Amino acid sequence: MSSKHAVVTGAGSGVGQATALKLIALGWKVAILGRREAALRETVKMAGKRAKQLLVLPCDIGEAEQVAEGRAIDRKSTRLNSSH
Repeated sequence: MSSKHAVVTGAGSGVGQATALKLIALGWKVAILGRREAALRETVKMAGKRAKQLLVLPCDIGEAEQVAEGRAIDRKSTRLNSSH
């Protein structure tokens, strides 16, 4: 079975967080992005045993340089995992 992957922005709270948690519950591997690293870490905690399905990329998607750095990190990753 092939893995499904997603990138969720605003994953530190609200709809973004709920979306990321739902996707990992369905077996997806998810890169979570947001400006507040502490909030992203809370999402990781909420994921519990499924946290290994997350890749945490703190960044402001309004800043092109930060997005490019996140893409570079993602390219280096052989699989999505938690970076805690």
